[in-house]
Amino acid sequence: MNLTLLPPEYEAILKKFHPEQPLLLTLDDLEDFSGYVAAESNHTTNKKLRKVLDAAFKKMTALLDKFTNEKLPAKKTTKKALLAERQEAERQKAMSDQAAFLATWAAGVLQAAGKQGAKSRVLETFVPGKLERSVLVALEDVTPAVRKRLAAGGEDFTLAEVGGMLMAVAGELCVAPVPLQIGLLMTARSLMTAMQDWVGESIADGLAGIFGQEARSSKMAKKKPTKKSAKRLAQAPTTVYQFKITLLDIKPKIWRRFQIPDCKLNTLHSHIQAVMGWENSHLHHFDIKGVRHGIPEHLDLEGDGGIIDSKKIRVSQLVPDDGKKSAFRYTYDFGDNWEHEVLFEGIMKPSPETTYPACVEGERACPPENCGGPYGYEHLLEVLADPKHEEHRDMLEWVGEDFDPELFDARIATVRMVRGLRG
Repeated sequence: MNLTLLPPEYEAILKKFHPEQPLLLTLDDLEDFSGYVAAESNHTTNKKLRKVLDAAFKKMTALLDKFTNEKLPAKKTTKKALLAERQEAERQKAMSDQAAFLATWAAGVLQAAGKQGAKSRVLETFVPGKLERSVLVALEDVTPAVRKRLAAGGEDFTLAEVGGMLMAVAGELCVAPVPLQIGLLMTARSLMTAMQDWVGESIADGLAGIFGQEARSSKMAKKKPTKKSAKRLAQAPTTVYQFKITLLDIKPKIWRRFQIPDCKLNTLHSHIQAVMGWENSHLHHFDIKGVRHGIPEHLDLEGDGGIIDSKKIRVSQLVPDDGKKSAFRYTYDFGDNWEHEVLFEGIMKPSPETTYPACVEGERACPPENCGGPYGYEHLLEVLADPKHEEHRDMLEWVGEDFDPELFDARIATVRMVRGLRG
């Protein structure tokens, strides 16, 4: 049999093949070989040869169908893959929970320190070793000045600087690979231990989940909180305000529910940016009962005083005193024009187990910045869902292969909100 389209490697196999012995091929080789047989059958003018080739192709196809459709191996692979996915999800949840704990703990300490005027106090007990320095120098959220001092072997870091480093560690913990997470957690222990000298209470309960009971040093275990240190930590708000924010003109809805202490309206803007997932790279304004609130120097271009300064008004001044529901608008990025409904849901009693601000729940990921607003985002999702679309490759490269429009984690949103309090 003379097959003109057959590659030399398959021709060599056939020359060695004995009709009374089985021809051993992998499924990939068999699929490849069947393609050449089909091509040869399509091009030959020899009717007898075409009949033989067609029969051979049918047998190859039957073998491929039989072995590629077997259920047992597929089930084993699927079960193993599902187990791996579940374990990875559990690991990521644990890291997210720990990141939220680290960030909220650091924010609570820094808030207390700010009210006591103690942020500039030098923590002499924080003497970073080689591990801590290598980890912290690599974190972009550690300020350049602190990174420079760490790289140069500097010491005498202030409470504010150590707290900032701890919050940077918390932010990285959610996204770092497993080997780096170990170094981050060990660095977090060193940072928290140093901050503990100012707090005056044992943090062993918070650390036990990762480091075990050995995290409690004998000195810290014996130290009891003083009246002064207890006063420092008694900073929890007496009331918190609950909001639900929904991005308009998007289906299914993208929304978040979050709780915050009373704050300036400009701080509420920062909370919205963090909890939604925006990057705060465009202008914004609030529309409350027909009156615009924002940063006058950014918005009051006509100089007519028509903008109320959001840095001079508090949330408690805007919501109903009786706690009844009310809504207002928040617009971000006047080009893409992302409009949000901000629904005030009531005044809540704070939980002693929670450090505020906090994201309670929500659904779906924030759209990418500069994607063209609601209609541009709708087009983006359509393109991403269709691998055959002419724009698919470009859009996927632009947005990133890890973008998942259905992904949202309230714990990570809380970390972002708390990190917004830094400094």
